Amino acid sequence: YAGWVEGYIYLNENSIIPNATFKSILNEKEFQSDESGYFHFGFPEGNQEFEVYFENELIDTVSINFISRETYALNIIIDMAMLQGDINQDGTLNILDVIVMVAFILNQLEPSSEELIISDMNNDGVTNVQDIILLVAEILIETDSG
Repeated sequence: YAGWVEGYIYLNENSIIPNATFKSILNEKEFQSDESGYFHFGFPEGNQEFEVYFENELIDTVSINFISRETYALNIIIDMAMLQGDINQDGTLNILDVIVMVAFILNQLEPSSEELIISDMNNDGVTNVQDIILLVAEILIETDSG
C-alpha cells in the first residue's frame, strides 16, 4: 500500500526552495514542490530514496519513510554550508558579491541553481534590485560591527 508525505523544502532552515523536483531512485518518478516550497505526494510504503533537483541541478539525496495508508508532515532541510549573499563563496560578504549579483540581474552571467538561492536575499524567488539593497545593507552592517 501507499503512504503520503507533505511539507516544505528549505535550504539551511530559512530559505524555501521553490519548484524543487523529487526524483525517485527506485523508478525515476518525479514529484514537484510548488512556488512556496510545498510538496505533497504518495509512494509505496517503506524507506524510499529521492534525488532533489533545483533548476535541473542535483542538490541532495533524501530518504523518506512512507507509512502505509498514512499521511504525515515532513519538512526537508537541505543543509548546504553557505552564507546568504556570498555568491562567490569566499566566506565574506563584499563588493565582489554585489558585482556578480548585478551581472545576474543584467543577464551578463548565468547563475547556477546554488547561486540563485544564495543571491535571493529576501527569499521571494527572484534575484533583483531588492536583493542588491539587502546585500549592501548586510555588508555595511558587517563593516560597522567589524
